[in-house]
Amino acid sequence: MLNTSNYKTMLSANPNTTRTTFSKKIVSEVSFNNIEDFPTTKGIYFIYEKPDLEHPIYIGSTARDFKTRCRQYLQDGNGGESFRGKISALQGCKTTDAITWIKSNCSAKFLVLNDGNHQNQLEQIAIWCFSPKLNFILNNFEYHHTNLTQS
Repeated sequence: MLNTSNYKTMLSANPNTTRTTFSKKIVSEVSFNNIEDFPTTKGIYFIYEKPDLEHPIYIGSTARDFKTRCRQYLQDGNGGESFRGKISALQGCKTTDAITWIKSNCSAKFLVLNDGNHQNQLEQIAIWCFSPKLNFILNNFEYHHTNLTQS
């Protein structure tokens, strides 16, 4: 388990060293097609476009549990717009098609944090060192410049 009290040390390291530290602690690759297999713990999640399980396309965190938070990405309604909305805009499709795309093309890995202290800071450090392309896309971003595989 990553000790959340040493987040300042992680930030002072270079991105490659910090990425290696995170990578050693990230566990349980699960496809969005198998949402019921997602952990019911809290922490930071890393979303990947299959088959590339080394470079996350999106990083988020949850104070509840991974299954509940990530299930929101597969529902048309409140919650989940942060990731699902970007996929919808990128693919130029409706929400229902974005959900299908996520189920078919995405997997997640998890960093379990029993201690919620500094969770937001650790999420930001993970975003800094992994540079997932969807974390940096703003609402007015020109999506056609970002390349994700179309299914």
